[in-house]
Amino acid sequence: METRVITPQLLPAFRPYLAPDLADALVDEEEGLIALGAVTEDGHTCGAAAAYADEKTGQLSLRFLLVDPQVRRRGVAALLLDQLEQQAPIVNASWFCPAEDLPALIHLLEARGLLVSYDEDAPIMQLHCAEMQKTPRCRRAFLPGYCPDSNVVPFSQVTQEEFDELCRDETISPDLRPDWFNEDVLTSPLSFAYRYKGVLSAYFLALPVEDGAAVKAAVSRSMAHGAAFFQLASAAIHASLPQMTPTSSYWLEAINDASLTMARYLCSDHYRLWYGCCASRAEKHSLLFSRDAIETDDIS
Repeated sequence: METRVITPQLLPAFRPYLAPDLADALVDEEEGLIALGAVTEDGHTCGAAAAYADEKTGQLSLRFLLVDPQVRRRGVAALLLDQLEQQAPIVNASWFCPAEDLPALIHLLEARGLLVSYDEDAPIMQLHCAEMQKTPRCRRAFLPGYCPDSNVVPFSQVTQEEFDELCRDETISPDLRPDWFNEDVLTSPLSFAYRYKGVLSAYFLALPVEDGAAVKAAVSRSMAHGAAFFQLASAAIHASLPQMTPTSSYWLEAINDASLTMARYLCSDHYRLWYGCCASRAEKHSLLFSRDAIETDDIS
């Protein structure tokens, strides 16, 4: 096993092991970014790690680490970190990690003197497009001739009066109210509202991302029809089809009891949870991740 510095020329071979934003940063030769790739004895790429060097101290902030499942437990992750630390010490780390990989990540980083924190109450849920297409509840939304419920309207058509009323609703968490989000989310072709008996009773805000779609908010108010969530999600799924591939995913960022129940209902429990993690050599601290601080396409 050996490591190589990932240059723009070598990037295509290692792209599967890097977050899309880091791959783009390598293409742009972003200052301070260091990326190493692992290669097996027979020349196959099998993992990568990326870190940013502080311009003043040179110390490293680890931003991504991924190893092919077929070569795990063979010291690949440790080798990549060893090679990075030959240049400078890693003093902190942060990225999203699949729930099933979390114990190994914590063990790996804490063995290097880093204290790890993650918010177990704020995971991101990954719903695989291919799996959702197989479920009876979602199958209709994937058909070319699907027509959304007549109560479903694009969120861009919400009136100013309706918008202001939603923003004043104290039963909606502030970080899920429409005024929390920028214009790109509010006018996205994947954002919809449910207008039932003249009242905007639910809404679903989503944005296309490189590897699928990111759900930013899924809100059902007390007066909402029981099928509102399902109809909104179906409309968003159908609207996203032109950009989706069998490997694409829907990333549900706005998890609360209602949206979690909806997601499980839609995908028949075929989902994956990811957690935002950070580590540092400082005193262990609690961590609350902002949904806008880390893009979902960082975790593809």
